[in-house]
Amino acid sequence: MFEPQAVARFLPLMIGAVDVPGGLINSAAAGPNWFPKEGPDGLLVPGNPFTNTHLAPVPPRKVKQPESLELVELFPVSVYARTMLWLGVLYPEKFGLTYGPEVFIQCRTNLMATSGDPEVMAEALRRVPFMVSFADQHNETTEFADLLLPDAHALERLVPVVFNPYVHYNNAPLPEDEWCFNFQQPVVPPTGQSRYWIEVLLEAAERLGIQADLYRTFNAAAHLAGAHRLDPSRKYSWEEICDRWLKSYCAEEHGLSYFRERGYCKLGKRTAEQSYPRLFHKGRIPLYLEHFIDAGEDVKKFTAERNIPWDTSDYIPLAEWRPCPAQKESPAEYDLFVVNHKVPFLTLSITSENPWLMELAHCNAKVFPVGMNAATARRKGIAEGDEIAIETPSGKTVRAIVRLTEGVHPECLAVPSILGRWVTSSDRARGKGVHFNSLLEYTVDRLDTLSAALDACVKVKVRRIES
Repeated sequence: MFEPQAVARFLPLMIGAVDVPGGLINSAAAGPNWFPKEGPDGLLVPGNPFTNTHLAPVPPRKVKQPESLELVELFPVSVYARTMLWLGVLYPEKFGLTYGPEVFIQCRTNLMATSGDPEVMAEALRRVPFMVSFADQHNETTEFADLLLPDAHALERLVPVVFNPYVHYNNAPLPEDEWCFNFQQPVVPPTGQSRYWIEVLLEAAERLGIQADLYRTFNAAAHLAGAHRLDPSRKYSWEEICDRWLKSYCAEEHGLSYFRERGYCKLGKRTAEQSYPRLFHKGRIPLYLEHFIDAGEDVKKFTAERNIPWDTSDYIPLAEWRPCPAQKESPAEYDLFVVNHKVPFLTLSITSENPWLMELAHCNAKVFPVGMNAATARRKGIAEGDEIAIETPSGKTVRAIVRLTEGVHPECLAVPSILGRWVTSSDRARGKGVHFNSLLEYTVDRLDTLSAALDACVKVKVRRIES
């Protein structure tokens, strides 16, 4: 199912307003050592090496027997399938998987808080025989760890080539400004026995006798080139690896010692070609996704032959809007959509561990309560500051304090950020706000079997809780 936003993204394409002045600008589309490329059939493919965290959507991959717990083999045009991980863990036999997870290594994540339906995620984590967690704060996911190791804090560790995993760059300059690349270096020594988790994994790989394989993988993932590639036959310290990584990415003269002395390096001004690449390459962005047709037929044939219930109706070449299951199936009394929105000073789940940000949140009347349209509240007999119960058709229920506002649609409830934390080192965050993901359904009919996205559309009914 296509979201309305996805359909709206086609409008800039139709008027030629992608990566041009006055249009939609992607700050990471082109840089000092990467540029958009023409792929198969002349279609646009990314040139930024750090986009390799996702699979290429074109050409479609051949559907085959799933070998990964993420079942990515059933998603020929999706860039990832991590959302399907729980299916592979809980129901491997349904997909012909001949194995289950034996070890799970968790670092700098909190799956229980950031994934939909923590009850299902908890069941999946219980199926893993041995779990190792690296963390600098105890959280909802580390509760499942068999081995919990203290990770170094951001101010205690050395990290080269710092970039944002969502936009792949956080240092893209304005047109004609300098390209600047920074790195992360320890300000204070690590506390107690804490160590940077990557350094621990490097030592573990050496002890397990898989160091050479890890080096080969790292060479590919970090795009180390030429003499800077790691030699699988020798051992490197983390500082040596950082030095090679920086030189490979920022030129020979910009190694670790250069960064330690200056803190950053410059690689010239952002040119017009890098600022507005659409004018300088011929890669096409398709409106008619013709390759979806054959890919869908491939998926349909494969799943039908193996009796795997799989919806392939979304494999159509033109984007269209379809109502979400909650909109079609919810009884009439479930009359409000729950909308999860961002708070400018809170990101994902980790920032609720910051005492300064939590102090700011407690001073802001719009963070912990849920927003409800004033007219809707009057109709339901709800007043400012009332406690309400929010319930989904499947019986998932949370409690919340109401904030009345004209800034929320009469058919919606507004739930801020990822709050409602139940395991946290911050006393000021524990139990505050609503955990939106606890309202979501992690069922097959709530998963998009084309893109592997989880449906975040949920309808609820509310009632005032008598004091």
